[in-house]
Amino acid sequence: MLPTKDYLKWDGTIFRDDRGDVARAKERNNERKGRRGAKTAVEDWPRPDPNSTDPDDQQVIRLLDALKARGK
Repeated sequence: MLPTKDYLKWDGTIFRDDRGDVARAKERNNERKGRRGAKTAVEDWPRPDPNSTDPDDQQVIRLLDALKARGK
């Protein structure tokens, strides 16, 4: 493609993206960041029933309490 030298004809008006390419690119980047896995607070995690007799549930409860105590 040959150079057009359109910059020589520029009157100083601020560029406006009529096609929306910039907005779509920002939206795509935000979507990609969201797929990486959002970090959530321990308080937002679902907690198992504390009255459960399942040892796995009790281990998860202890782990969540330890993380909460460490401030994570």
